[in-house]
Amino acid sequence: MSNLIPILAVGKRTNPIEFDFMIPISSRNHRTNVGQVPKLTQWHRFSISVPLEFASFRTQIGRFQPSTFRPSSQLPGKLSREILNQRETEGQASNTATMNFKCSDVNVWEEALSSYPTHLASLNKPNLVPLDEFYRTQLPFLLRSRQPTPYLTRSDLFSLMQWKLTRGKFRPRLLNFISSLEEDLVKSASEKAFLSLPDLAKAVSELTVLKGVGPATASAVLAAYAPDVAPFMSDEAMEVVLGDSKDYSLKRYLVLADKLQTKAKELTSEDRVFTASDVERAIWSSIVGAKLVKPARNVESDVNSKTISRRKRKKLS
Repeated sequence: MSNLIPILAVGKRTNPIEFDFMIPISSRNHRTNVGQVPKLTQWHRFSISVPLEFASFRTQIGRFQPSTFRPSSQLPGKLSREILNQRETEGQASNTATMNFKCSDVNVWEEALSSYPTHLASLNKPNLVPLDEFYRTQLPFLLRSRQPTPYLTRSDLFSLMQWKLTRGKFRPRLLNFISSLEEDLVKSASEKAFLSLPDLAKAVSELTVLKGVGPATASAVLAAYAPDVAPFMSDEAMEVVLGDSKDYSLKRYLVLADKLQTKAKELTSEDRVFTASDVERAIWSSIVGAKLVKPARNVESDVNSKTISRRKRKKLS
């Protein structure tokens, strides 16, 4: 057993068993209990035929396809189910984690966007899911029902601010500012803003007269009414598209909005229409999805460090 190399077997329990092997570079041409391992430095699929009772191997955590992984009951105890679950989560999030703004693959953007509800819920923030439902579904309906002069009530703006602060960075003082606003002032400012569209600069300026409402909050208000024209100015979109999330000025927002609109047009086809807000949401989903997954090298480092620690304790005892 000491000559066995650490590998990861991935496959269905059929006979012959078809496995994917990830062979560490340092373990080329070593032998396993199923024969000679090809000289490989990356994933390679090949079939082997062995009795099912020999389908367990010395294993090291590596990348695998969770949909086809069937852990044997004889896997080493050190390979805990907890770590397998971590890797399964990573496998599910891997595609969105690698997305970048220059990507033109519609399927990648679709996947990131479709993962938005899952990633939102996985944050486990109180009331975030119902607040997001209000912002993305109920508020747009309310605004359109108030045509031809749509407007926000103070209550609408307060709920929107709750959504923004819960999904992003929480700043309780902003809620206090919104609570102190006059109802008529909120209605008047929002009416003027919506009527100013598609002139984003003017629309944002009409809203920022309200205390506690900056360009970012104004963008959230406008996005609820016109998602194709006015994407939300989120930290994640700022980082990915512009390279930083420090300058929340109107000038910076206009640059962001233009780039998100351009990307939406690039991704749009006869079969699928993307809005600028869809692009922002896909970016947010991708970034949050990546943060939810512990990097692979850290997981492996944790396993190795724990193994070394146990060995040291045995020697000392």
